[in-house]
Amino acid sequence: IIDKSMYKQIISTVYLTGKGLSGDWIHNCLDSFGNGKRIFMGINLFSEGACYAAKAAANPKLFEDYLFLSEDMVTTAISVKAYVDAKERELVFVKTGMPWYEANNTYEFILDDTNEVEVVVRDDLKNNKKSFIMALDLNENRPNKATRIRMNVNYLSTDTCAIKIRDLGFGEFYPATNRVWEKIIKLEA
Repeated sequence: IIDKSMYKQIISTVYLTGKGLSGDWIHNCLDSFGNGKRIFMGINLFSEGACYAAKAAANPKLFEDYLFLSEDMVTTAISVKAYVDAKERELVFVKTGMPWYEANNTYEFILDDTNEVEVVVRDDLKNNKKSFIMALDLNENRPNKATRIRMNVNYLSTDTCAIKIRDLGFGEFYPATNRVWEKIIKLEA
């Protein structure tokens, strides 16, 4: 069956999974796959995960309602409410399910009639939300919409998030003070 299925086919990877693989008989058949092929085999999660990853690569919308987590992935999403294209939206800095060491994002904003930034932390496993207010004491006599800030969110570990906001001023009219506000958020495990 293997020889017929793979005859004159360009195949780089073979995934073998299921309970039928138990026993030594499968090792005698591995020569039928030929050289130069990656073979994922077993009834363990790694082999099944490789199969799911291949299926997701072929059809990205297939698993959009699922969340796959490991111990290195964050279980919280970090966002702020902002006006984008004249609509209020939740601007996501970090999505649930990212590895914590890759969770790093930066956006720039213009403050509109406020000196506060509300950071929303949503725990998708516990299905709850928390908000943190970062008050920016600018001490500047700038008119409304004349303060630009850069906000960076990154994770220090799976349960610790660092938020940094920097005043960028507003061009030549209002030079940057380069003041920095930081907040470390310890997330519940």
